[in-house]
Amino acid sequence: MLHRRPDHTDAAELLGTLLFEAERFDELAALFEERIAARAPNKADLQVRLASLLARQLDRPARALDLVEEVLRERPGDERALRVAAEVMRRRGPTSAPAAALLEPLYEAAGRYAEQVEALETRAAAETSQSARAALLRRIAEVHEGPLRDAARAYDAASRALFDEPGDAALLDWCVRLAERASKLNELAGLLGAVAADADVASARALTRARARALEAVGRRKEAIDAWSSLLASGETDAEPLERLAVLLESESRWAELVEVLGRLAQTSEAPSVRAGLLERVAWVKEERLGDLEGALDATRRQVELEPDNIGALERMDRLCTALLLRRCSSAESSGRPVTPRRSCSVWRR
Repeated sequence: MLHRRPDHTDAAELLGTLLFEAERFDELAALFEERIAARAPNKADLQVRLASLLARQLDRPARALDLVEEVLRERPGDERALRVAAEVMRRRGPTSAPAAALLEPLYEAAGRYAEQVEALETRAAAETSQSARAALLRRIAEVHEGPLRDAARAYDAASRALFDEPGDAALLDWCVRLAERASKLNELAGLLGAVAADADVASARALTRARARALEAVGRRKEAIDAWSSLLASGETDAEPLERLAVLLESESRWAELVEVLGRLAQTSEAPSVRAGLLERVAWVKEERLGDLEGALDATRRQVELEPDNIGALERMDRLCTALLLRRCSSAESSGRPVTPRRSCSVWRR
């Protein structure tokens, strides 16, 4: 009957059913091809059915993808065509990425954002170019951050992009913001350490700085001290590492190291008032925490050179001189040596 009436739909459908039940899939595919070539009125439906057969029973995903692409070009919302394309995408073969590239903009236009992310992830998994893969991962992060409102997943995608582009300052800042919103600063600190290990010097410094801030934000002070110290050791010259170290070392009662850091800050500061304030802190630490009265007196003397009218500094210098004089007197008495005026006055001449 089909030879006499190739357009006889009922006969063609019956034959198709029989061929499918008999698992004569090649012959069924040929039947679909003939009907499509004959420009049957339900051509799009036949193309989708043929594509499904090719994808599921005949393992010919490339031809299946060609068919559904033609259908979706005319009918972008055809659910059956979308399902076949999604099946091809999930096969994880050479046609997976092209299927994902076909589906991704269609999902986006339809507001099907979770499926859009799946398509983007498929493309990213197949991409060999680091910059192209990073761009796809950025898009995934944007979808999670925007329509899906999932900061944690947005952070995960952006952090993966950072491995491919460790020198991208804007991407790094974005990762930090997402980690803060998603409460993932601990994870961020680990990530930045791993990324910095393989980055160039300039990028590693930026990554280490961000890592030190993250460690400090989550209360991991000892690790933050190590991170800021390594940043200084790498040759970084701005004040932030020293300033943060001063805060952290004081919180950890690491007084000798604090004195060194405060001294370096005083050397690098151009403002006399700032240098004087730092020297005042050095004097306090040396006197109150280290018991180094001579060191405290030396720091105070340098402060007075910068602020000769600072009454507090002058009084502290007078008190330190007196304390040193008494200490030397006590030491001399215990050793049986007389305390001569000339000897005792040497403290004041400092």
